[in-house]
Amino acid sequence: MIFQAQREHGNKWAEIAKILPGRPDNVVKNHFYSTLRRQLRKVLRVIKGEGAKCPNEVSIGLMQKLMKENDIPYATLDNENVRELLVYVDEHPEKIDAVSEEKKKESSVSKYSL
Repeated sequence: MIFQAQREHGNKWAEIAKILPGRPDNVVKNHFYSTLRRQLRKVLRVIKGEGAKCPNEVSIGLMQKLMKENDIPYATLDNENVRELLVYVDEHPEKIDAVSEEKKKESSVSKYSL
């Protein structure tokens, strides 16, 4: 459900949290990114072996890029939601750019809002 809502709303976590009553936006965002991070670790193990470390910055764009560069099919991912999101981003490449821009705005706002 979070992954479907993320496709529709992008990184507007407060909007997505409204769909999931009782879940704060930060919990929703953390669940989304921890799921991506787990899947990215699996991809990195295929590419670099067991000792591969996951980068701090995790994005669907990074995962997509690594999988394409290394000819790893999406079917190797065990999380259906992540697979569907990757296929969606393939079909709608403009969405990945919009999400990247939102993320840049979020990080610049959080740096200065103390």
